[in-house]
Amino acid sequence: MISTHKESRSEENREFPEQTYLHFASEALLIDNNSLKRETARDAILGRVLGYIRDGWPQDIEIKDIKPYFHRQKELYEELGCVMWGHRVVVPSICREKLLAELHEAHMGITKTKQFARSYVWWPGIDEAVEAVCRTCSVCARVADAPERHEPRPWLWPERPWSRLHLDFLGPIGGATYLVTVDAHSKWVEVTAMSCISAKNLISKLREMWARFGLPRQIVSDNGPPFTSQEFQLFLKDNGIEHIFSAPYHPASNGAAENAVGMSKRVIKKPLVQGVNIDIALNRFLLVYRNTEHCTTGVSPAKLLQGRSLRTRLDCLKPELQPRVRREQARQARAAGGSRRQFAPGDRVWYRDYRNSVVK
Repeated sequence: MISTHKESRSEENREFPEQTYLHFASEALLIDNNSLKRETARDAILGRVLGYIRDGWPQDIEIKDIKPYFHRQKELYEELGCVMWGHRVVVPSICREKLLAELHEAHMGITKTKQFARSYVWWPGIDEAVEAVCRTCSVCARVADAPERHEPRPWLWPERPWSRLHLDFLGPIGGATYLVTVDAHSKWVEVTAMSCISAKNLISKLREMWARFGLPRQIVSDNGPPFTSQEFQLFLKDNGIEHIFSAPYHPASNGAAENAVGMSKRVIKKPLVQGVNIDIALNRFLLVYRNTEHCTTGVSPAKLLQGRSLRTRLDCLKPELQPRVRREQARQARAAGGSRRQFAPGDRVWYRDYRNSVVK
């Protein structure tokens, strides 16, 4: 009679189990614990792990997929036919894809989703699986922050001056637009005012510039309409110039021109604040800039491009070289001795005829 009572009580407990970690996890993730029990028994790995939990673990395991469970054997236990690791449910492989979708439904990001998953479920490689789902989510990618910028990749320094030019437009600023040109070798900067940025006007300004300095081998520009126009491409082809385009939406790939544009913009803004002539201020700046040692090359742009320093007003402070040369020449003449000879028209003179070595 007592045994019959115990059996009836155990049957009642199996039909109406108390609340467990399994119920907590299944309710939070909307997973049927009966389905987990059924799939756990069918799973090739978890079915064997469940048998080890019930019957005892072997001394060693050679099966690679069971080793993560073997290392946690003292922490694994069975609950209502499912494998548990602490308060977490060990999920069968067939249920993992659906569970990952449920974990990522809130789109919390990789770190938060991992923390959420660790509160309820586990299986070997769950962190990597969560990362893969989050990284391949188009919704998350669309609103994610931009990735960390790539390390700088400088252009190769050309060996000859005026062989590769970097071009970009500046403005409108102060009611005008400018073409900024930088020589990659010497760092020489040209800032040319543009009445409009059409391909025809661009070609005209480049013809004028290249008549002074010669034709380059390459030019680098963005993908703006004047640079990509058929007219401009034909102009470059006729002059044997290679055109390199910078990466779209990545101005840093044409960094030389971008830096020159930023520098020129600051130079133009200052006379606007001061109320002085922009062209005068810009030309004064360019004269000094071209004559100043560049931080990258260690030489002034004028020295590298033209082989000389440009004369500025500060050169008036230096002693002139010509008077010094004249003084030295006069000193050398006095030191040589001799007398000054003077002749008038019609004077009779002696001369030596070197043909016969006879004095006449």
